Amino acid sequence: MRYTAWLSLLAVLAVLGSFALWGSRLAAGAKAARIELLGLASVELPGRFQLVGMVDAGEAPSDYTLKTTVAPAAARDRSAATFRLEQDQSHDWGGYLRDPVLLTITLYNPALPAPDADTVRPVRVHRYYSPIKDQNIAADSPRWRSEREGSLRWRWLEMQDSGDARWVVVLTDPARHLRLDLFAWKKKYNLDEARALLRAAAASLQPTAALAQHFEQAANVEQRVAALTEQRLAEYERLLVGLGLPRLRADEPVLGDTVAALLERASGTLTVARLIGSVALSAATPRGLQRRPEIALALKPAQYVGSGTVNGLPNLKIVMLYWDDSAGRWRASELQARTAREDEALPPLVQAVATRLTDHARAHLLRVTSVRLSPEWSDPARLPKFLSDTQAYQTDLAAGRIVAR
Repeated sequence: MRYTAWLSLLAVLAVLGSFALWGSRLAAGAKAARIELLGLASVELPGRFQLVGMVDAGEAPSDYTLKTTVAPAAARDRSAATFRLEQDQSHDWGGYLRDPVLLTITLYNPALPAPDADTVRPVRVHRYYSPIKDQNIAADSPRWRSEREGSLRWRWLEMQDSGDARWVVVLTDPARHLRLDLFAWKKKYNLDEARALLRAAAASLQPTAALAQHFEQAANVEQRVAALTEQRLAEYERLLVGLGLPRLRADEPVLGDTVAALLERASGTLTVARLIGSVALSAATPRGLQRRPEIALALKPAQYVGSGTVNGLPNLKIVMLYWDDSAGRWRASELQARTAREDEALPPLVQAVATRLTDHARAHLLRVTSVRLSPEWSDPARLPKFLSDTQAYQTDLAAGRIVAR
């Protein structure tokens, strides 16, 4: 009887194991769907593959360039268009991406010589590169295996990554100016399945007419970025002029009644400060280190969202300028919490604002932000949102909803 029970248990485990294996293989062989690659091409891949975006990998890709997505209009690589895709993405208990299946598709510029399939080149998947450089496996390591299949060239490698056994499989198709790099858990794809995936993806890939135009634009990206930078600067300047700020002057603080700005041409940075209001300080106002006034707040925990918290209250990122009699100068802190910068010299724009202040008996509140003008780095909505948020804080401060009366 006991022998029969054990046989039944083994049978159940075998069935469960076969279902798990069947589920894994079903994931590998799921019905293909066509994925658009930002209008430059399309490819058929099994279900649950998703496009992450384009990366500007260049001739010597690294973990950074392979991970950082860019808009096609800002890509500088005129030799290849590189796309990141992933399947079944999830997070571990620490919140880190597990990256079970990563795929990079590289479309080489057809106007340039085709890549030599026999030349060993770096892997084009960011997760392949360990932050501990000594642990990286060289592209020409004898651990790699290779094989030809007609005009195709295969290279593959077995490795461990954070405890997970993985395949690294690379397919190069010089005739089609194409390369695919797969980095996948072995429990997701065995080697035959991985090769079948790449072979089918390569066969299904369809470039569009926009691909050639993309490479033409990449050749003069510097001029286009410069033009877009000037366009963005003009848009920002119109916003600031509407708030009463005089015209900007390069590398010189410009001040209006409630707004100030500093345009730094070398770094392409625009720093903006906007006054929110002021708070009267009395002899009874508690003072901390560096004579920092400790002002009672009227904020509520859910009053604002989207900017983090300080001591359980929404972080408004308000700069407080206050006069330190003992030092005979203005100091800057944050309204909601002490920082380590009270004893430092004021930044140039904040110093220019402080120079205009005459009322030492009040703490003057403002918000400051810096934006990069280049479309490669900056979010165009950042400055308008900063200005609108600051206007809301100005109204709420006057109404007693930020500082206790």
